[in-house]
Amino acid sequence: MITIDTFNNELEIQIYDKNLERPRCLKFIRNKTPLEIATEIEDNLPHDLKNQFEYSGISTILQLIPSEKQAVEPIAENGNELSVVWKTGNSEGYYVEVLASDRDRNQTPIWSAKMFDISLAIKTHLMLSAWINNTGTVAANAMRDIYNSIKID
Repeated sequence: MITIDTFNNELEIQIYDKNLERPRCLKFIRNKTPLEIATEIEDNLPHDLKNQFEYSGISTILQLIPSEKQAVEPIAENGNELSVVWKTGNSEGYYVEVLASDRDRNQTPIWSAKMFDISLAIKTHLMLSAWINNTGTVAANAMRDIYNSIKID
């Protein structure tokens, strides 16, 4: 059984290191690129969940952009953020996407999954939303309760 507690830690979108000048403090290094975040999502999803998807993976848009170009527009700086959406496909099935918003609020899909079960789509959406928005928040706790109440046959 997959629980929302699989993702106890917040999805980190920034990289920090020890601050040698100030012990017990961290020093900001840089923001992660959308590709790094999408890779972390893909690498950390439980295999039993991924096996229920028709397919999932990193957006092909990110794979086409050279990594040096991605670092120019980092996520989480000056209001950039991640969001999760689920929607019905044009022909069949359901899609869950993780989107990165830039400073102008343009959204780019960085990770997506396709499935045929609406319950699975809703559960995946809730799980990723709670993970991305930090599992300690009130909204994430509400998502956890809803997630655990949805049964998938």
